[in-house]
Amino acid sequence: VWVYPALFHRNLPLEPSPMERSIEVRFFFGTVTIVVALLFMFLWGDWIVAGSVARNMLGERMKDAADLASKNVAVFLEIGQNLALQIAEAPGILSANEDELNRILEEEINSIPFFDQLLIYDQSNKLLGGYSAVAGLSNLLLSEEITSLKLAFNGMLVQVCATPPVQGENAPAARVSFIIGIMDPATEQVGRVLIARTDLASNLYAQPLINSLQSIP
Repeated sequence: VWVYPALFHRNLPLEPSPMERSIEVRFFFGTVTIVVALLFMFLWGDWIVAGSVARNMLGERMKDAADLASKNVAVFLEIGQNLALQIAEAPGILSANEDELNRILEEEINSIPFFDQLLIYDQSNKLLGGYSAVAGLSNLLLSEEITSLKLAFNGMLVQVCATPPVQGENAPAARVSFIIGIMDPATEQVGRVLIARTDLASNLYAQPLINSLQSIP
């Protein structure tokens, strides 16, 4: 084969490359190419498989954490409702005056370390009595609680609502209010409503819930 040798001032024929002259060299370079290609394919396949396994493991972990959190929520709410119902059945809570109510609620809140505030309201949303285990907690009704009070006097005896922290309260975490309608046997109507509040950050029964929520990636 000649490629215009005059342009290079030489009249020599082109020589084959070492790879063209030697079958061994051609075999070597061909084998290396195949090995490199196979190695790349294996690495790429391992990366795909590893990524899929990691995603599956993360998905399973998130599912387990979410399941645990939902169970802890149910346990926390059940405990709170049962305790609030127990307080609503305290002797004298339906007929006691303000001083007697304050004493009853203080005894209840000290005997059951779940709530940090207990309040009793009438149908006009007037505060009849209350006790707070933590200084600085507001007795003011929040919009969610006002709605729940109306529902309670209309026959929805057990309710739960989550409320954001009110300005001026010591607790920075969200709060949960358990609303219980107290039936008057004489009229068979709701006579008073108990609002039992608790703080998720300081409530010992809420710690498993908080821990399970924090474990979700």
